[in-house]
Amino acid sequence: MFTLPENLGLDRFYYHFEENPNVVIAAVALSDVTPYVRVGWFAAQGEQKEYRGLNVTALNELISGFSYTEPDTDGDGVPDSADNCPVDANADQADTDGNGVGDVCDGGVEPIDSDGDGWLDSEDNCPFTFNSDQADSDGNGIGDACDSGLPLDSDNDGVPDSDDAFPNDASEQNDADGDQVGDNSDACPFLAGSNQTLADCADPGVNMAGVYLIDWTGSGTEFDESTQGCVNITETSGSDLVQVEQIGNQVILRGEDEEGSWEDLGTIAANGDFTFSSSDTNFSFTLSGTFASGSSFNGSYTEEEGGCSETGTVVFTAGTAIQESAVLASGIVWFESDSWYDQASQQEQRFFEYGVITDSAAESFFEYNTSTGNWDELLDDDVEQFITANGLDTALDRYTISGYVNSGETAILNPLQEDGTTVSTLVTSHVDLLEINVEGKPMATLLSPDFKAGLDAADVFTTGARAYVATITEQTESYRFWCDDDWNLYVATNYNCANVVATDWQDLDSDGQSDPVAATALNDVVYTPAEFTNGTITSGGLWVGQGWDVGGSFSVNIFLISDDGTTGGTNPVAKVVKFYDSAPNYWGDKIVIDEISFTATSLGGIDIVQWDVPEVAAKITELDVYELHPYIFVESTLDGTPLVRRGERTLQDMEETEVLFNTTARDQILAAFSTIAGIYMNSTESVLFTMLPNGMYFGIQWAEVNGFIGFERGGYEHFGSELYINTDQNNDGEALFCDLAAGNTCADLLYDVDVSGSALTIFPGTVDEFVLGRETLTASGLVGAWYLQNDSVLFMFLPGGEYFAIQWEEVNGFVGFERGTYSLNADVLTVTVDQNNDGEALICNAAAASCAAQDLTISLTGDQLIIDPSGDAVTFDRAL
Repeated sequence: MFTLPENLGLDRFYYHFEENPNVVIAAVALSDVTPYVRVGWFAAQGEQKEYRGLNVTALNELISGFSYTEPDTDGDGVPDSADNCPVDANADQADTDGNGVGDVCDGGVEPIDSDGDGWLDSEDNCPFTFNSDQADSDGNGIGDACDSGLPLDSDNDGVPDSDDAFPNDASEQNDADGDQVGDNSDACPFLAGSNQTLADCADPGVNMAGVYLIDWTGSGTEFDESTQGCVNITETSGSDLVQVEQIGNQVILRGEDEEGSWEDLGTIAANGDFTFSSSDTNFSFTLSGTFASGSSFNGSYTEEEGGCSETGTVVFTAGTAIQESAVLASGIVWFESDSWYDQASQQEQRFFEYGVITDSAAESFFEYNTSTGNWDELLDDDVEQFITANGLDTALDRYTISGYVNSGETAILNPLQEDGTTVSTLVTSHVDLLEINVEGKPMATLLSPDFKAGLDAADVFTTGARAYVATITEQTESYRFWCDDDWNLYVATNYNCANVVATDWQDLDSDGQSDPVAATALNDVVYTPAEFTNGTITSGGLWVGQGWDVGGSFSVNIFLISDDGTTGGTNPVAKVVKFYDSAPNYWGDKIVIDEISFTATSLGGIDIVQWDVPEVAAKITELDVYELHPYIFVESTLDGTPLVRRGERTLQDMEETEVLFNTTARDQILAAFSTIAGIYMNSTESVLFTMLPNGMYFGIQWAEVNGFIGFERGGYEHFGSELYINTDQNNDGEALFCDLAAGNTCADLLYDVDVSGSALTIFPGTVDEFVLGRETLTASGLVGAWYLQNDSVLFMFLPGGEYFAIQWEEVNGFVGFERGTYSLNADVLTVTVDQNNDGEALICNAAAASCAAQDLTISLTGDQLIIDPSGDAVTFDRAL
């Protein structure tokens, strides 16, 4: 029992304490079996109250004379007591959402506190999880009590709030011109302004769009992060390949540098005057000039950052039209690279390839061999699969120029049939070329960034080198698919056509890895709304792609849904869903970023379901133009049983741009290109380095004046003349890359290097120059490097009969290296250990400093070396 003080504002309490501030709280059962705590009031002893009343006569007179009309404040004919909007006229009393508040005055739901933690839902950082402290350790707007650790995406559009220009509007993500109007609804998305119409960015009548080779020269100062001050610019000239897109009078200049892609926005006038400015808010950049069609033209630029200023000039060179039939008689060449992250080595790996397309001849392919430094011709033919009006068909992924149109000005590109000579018309493309003279230009500028691993700034094109900007336009619509999915061993091993769509995931071959349970009908991968809502879908959806943002790595999948879970069901929709790999609740933390339509159709008697990937999903997963129109289908021919497979549609008039080269430029690239992967030795200084293609390095110092003997290992990244070293294990002391005492590691060491087909030179042209000769390796045989990852062993067999081995981890503590000589006679490997630095770990299984010749039986099969194949069978994989 207690009495509430008057200064509490008792009229604001839920209970009517203003009438009686004397409160009693008691556990009372009443008619309930269990006592409950109840609230009431009490009257204090001696308290006096005043009541007024009437006798019966007065009461009767009052009743007979009383006349009352209920107030109707808004005059709509409905008394206030029954009016769902008492102060807003609404005679119809419409209440669309049925919440008891009329539509004309419905300002939303009354504020609620769903979790009862004292914070209204509108203010609560965990509205459905009790957290009265509102703790938010990472400051992301989500309380710790309900924070999954994933980034906030308020509008669920797939773009985290931190990257979203409109975090509360799912229809907008970008504002390129910074005018607070989203690009999707902006009449002029690349020209800032308010209340714009299409007239504000109308076509000026000149067309600057195209690919240009630009040459720039500059002077002035740039901001230096290390000193936080201005220093003279480090690059005073250079060349870049850029592309200009034009939309009306808006022009967008795009290119790439070592930090990634960049974009500058601008406008162009009817007289050709143009101006670009940087879309990067960290510094100021402007470039202006006058466009001249059909010839080179100039511009001048100014760049300012942190009080530092640089000025310069830019020359734009466009390609010139040529006679395609004359150029293609000698052949044109494409170069391609790819890189991926190898989970086993925790390093990035790359491959390099080029092809030659010639008039009336089959396309030829070549791949760079990191072991030998040679470009090996690829003779195996990949087969592309197609669905046509006549059913299934095939063609080689090997093309030819089959003819010309427009008087030889446009080439016709077709694949070959499986006989390797007959032209296939399943796909027809037109190719138009613009030629650029690239003599004196850096090779790496015109190739993908990965090629910087084998080219540096000094590698320039010379006499006769030409590049071509090729516009490739599809003349046919085609439905392609493939049979070479190798991402899952079970699929690659058990299907003639390795291409299936999962309906579930199980360990089908007992190897500890999940394998797809193949769908056998299209309806197997169409679901009901309830299945999606309840999270009972086990297929994982249909793959779109993967990406990375502030929340880490993620994938985007599509789920096909209809009312009855069939392709012909009503209300068909495809939900586009983003899944973070780090999500603590895979299904519960999904983000439905879009809903799109899908179409069920057929072609050549084959049932197909197709859709188009929406723009945001395509952007965050970085899909190319040929991945935007996927489809699934069911067929029973290739594996003798119905299976659902996936493919990609190529649409008529689809267009892409590629940079190609003449054979003269190709020969110059091949002569200059050399990656650092290889085995290098300086026998005078007793040093050996092995640089593996997967980004791992090993070094051995087997003799040293100051007594530093041992090995190093770690990771490296190589870009042209720059070699970055991260030493994970330093067993040699101060002898090799990591110049610290044994046991210490080194990070982000930068070495200036020169790499050629014959040598690795560290600190070239300086007093510290150190040259190691490159060992000549072969693509087959014993010579090379062999890796036994599980046991932390690397063997290196050199062509001159020397061998080296490193054991960097061992159960019994034996860590170190061996070196000696070897000979191979049929399947008998004879090894003599001249130096045993590792104890009993490797071939010399003794504590002695050396070991006499030992014979080992081996088996060489492809890229595997097996020691004692009929006994303990220790298997090594070729690393180089």
